[in-house]
Amino acid sequence: MAAWFVKNGSSPTAFALLVRVIIITISAELTVDLLLPLFLTPVGGTLQVFWDAVCVFLLSTPSIWLLAIRPLLASLRSEKALLDATVQSTADGILAVSWGRKVDLYNKQYVDMLGIPEEILLSADSQKVTFVANKMVDPAAYVKRLDALYSNKEEVSRDLLYLKDGRIIDRYSRPQLIDGVSVGRVWSFRDITDHVRAEEGLRKSVKRFQELAANVPVGIFETDCEGDCIYVNPEWCRIAGIGFEQALGKGWLAALHPDDVAVIKQEWYRSVEGEREFRLEYRFKTPRGEENWVFGSAVALKGEDGSTTGYLGTIVDINERKWSEQALTESEERFRQVFEQSEDAIVLFEVGSCRIIDLNPTAERLYGFSKSELTDLRFNVFKTREDYHKFIHRVCLLEIGETCNMDQVLNLRRDGSEIHVSVRAKVIKLQGEHAVYCTIRDITERLRMEEEARSIQSQLIMTNKMASLGLLVAGIGHEINNPNNYIMANAQMLDKIVHDLEPMLREESKIRGDFFLGGLPYSRLETALPEMVSAINEGSRRIKKIIGSLKDYSRNGKETTERVDLNSVINSAMILLGHHINKYTDHFLLELDEALPAVQGSAQQLEQVAVNLIMNALQSLTVREQRLSIRASYVPEKRMVCMSISDEGCGIPDGVRERVMEPFFTTRLDSGGTGLGLSITQSIVAAHHGEMQISSRPGEGTTVSVLLPVYDSPQLAQ
Repeated sequence: MAAWFVKNGSSPTAFALLVRVIIITISAELTVDLLLPLFLTPVGGTLQVFWDAVCVFLLSTPSIWLLAIRPLLASLRSEKALLDATVQSTADGILAVSWGRKVDLYNKQYVDMLGIPEEILLSADSQKVTFVANKMVDPAAYVKRLDALYSNKEEVSRDLLYLKDGRIIDRYSRPQLIDGVSVGRVWSFRDITDHVRAEEGLRKSVKRFQELAANVPVGIFETDCEGDCIYVNPEWCRIAGIGFEQALGKGWLAALHPDDVAVIKQEWYRSVEGEREFRLEYRFKTPRGEENWVFGSAVALKGEDGSTTGYLGTIVDINERKWSEQALTESEERFRQVFEQSEDAIVLFEVGSCRIIDLNPTAERLYGFSKSELTDLRFNVFKTREDYHKFIHRVCLLEIGETCNMDQVLNLRRDGSEIHVSVRAKVIKLQGEHAVYCTIRDITERLRMEEEARSIQSQLIMTNKMASLGLLVAGIGHEINNPNNYIMANAQMLDKIVHDLEPMLREESKIRGDFFLGGLPYSRLETALPEMVSAINEGSRRIKKIIGSLKDYSRNGKETTERVDLNSVINSAMILLGHHINKYTDHFLLELDEALPAVQGSAQQLEQVAVNLIMNALQSLTVREQRLSIRASYVPEKRMVCMSISDEGCGIPDGVRERVMEPFFTTRLDSGGTGLGLSITQSIVAAHHGEMQISSRPGEGTTVSVLLPVYDSPQLAQ
């Protein structure tokens, strides 16, 4: 340093003095960097002597230096700290840039607002400009405007920056002057997104209000705190019958109906004094003399200090409502007349409960109870609890707009007699309140007459069908008997042939071993062939018996008194239905009581009963895994034999169970069902003085039990 010092024109003495200044400066806690340039600045020529003199003066008077310079530097530091604190604490983003595009000053708000990293902010101008420009909706316009501002050093600018993320920033810029010299630009940035959106929302809100006020079907008015009108909308003018200009000031008072002015003023003053909303129904009287009913309401408008600045209110045209109320009063009177004189019982219930509001005299006569008694009963006049609960849910809990119809409901009168009624109900509005309007009609006599008519018609149809069936049976029996006679004759001859062939076939099998006949090995045919021939004989005999029974049935038959073994009857049915059982189920159970007493009757008819019931059970099975069970047992307490057929099939639907015994009623018409099976079965069981019981659950299965009295039982004697 000494060589450089001397080289640049300073004497060794000046250098020594500089060292002392540095020492003093350090001891005085001054900033060397502030003083060092003064001594390192090259001088020469005529200034050399002056420079040395200054150095000698300064170094020879350190007390003056400390007293003058040190307070100045301390003041500079304080002002700089204050400036930094001010810049950093402002809500706006601050940026100071020299004309050379170098960042001299910035605060954290600016960095956060634009999301610019500090390393980019302090980098080359092109990099930071590009970074910020890419955040703008129009980057090119941003760069263009920036260049223009740096080109025009005197321009003061304020504009808006629209960022891609939707924010709006107010940007302000002006030249930075130091002692009147422009050294760069100072920028301030303020996020005004919420402010701009609020202003836009306010403008839209004002516009919507103006459009609403002009088109809404409600009169709107505004007055000052003295009650002078300052605004009315077109609907208010239409209702009041006067124009906008006429309504201003106190002019609106002239449109009020003279008979209502006192009431309006009284209610208005009460509302003002009580600081509550004004609400009142009153009338306007137009210049043409028309009266218009309105519902008016108004509230006070408050200033920032809480004082009343005016009133804003509305009026609603209620002419139609007033006319409707008048018409409703007249209608209610007519309703009362109909209500009292109706031939149907009428009961009005409170919506959502069974509390009786009112009922007519017909209801009292129909049930024999007084109004108070029916009210205390909560209209529980139903024979079963289930019907009463159904009535509660379907009638008393009826919703607005719904209707309810209940046909053939069984009710009880006060004396315990039963009546069938039909119920109709709906929700009506009566005197401004909703109620369940329920009409009840006694249909007992009508149902009795309809039942008699159906019974007579059914008997006529059945008589005609049975007469036709008798003719058909006779013809079909004749046609079936002829080929069946051939079968019986040939089967008997075939039985003899098989009997004669058996020794020869056995001898042949000893010589040749097992051999085939008709595709079956003789080892199987040896026992199966006689059974096959026997089955043909038995089947042909059964056909003959069935045809004979059908002929007898069509001619009403005659009593049979033979002893019948029910086990044998069931076994015979098994022979005929074995193929069908194997076809429908893999789980078949047969339980027969070996000590079963005999019954009296026709073995052929009882076999027909077994066949019909077993076939019905098989046809109800939906999968092979479902079980079919047949049981025969003795019921000692009844002295009856029971044949029970149970299946795990589809069961009998609720709406069908009551009709399964009707002749020609079937649910399998498309698969060949005639609807006669159960009807004939029931007739046979009844002819044998027996009982037939059916128990079924849809989807779970059915059990049919046939109970027959044992031979020589008291039932048969009767």
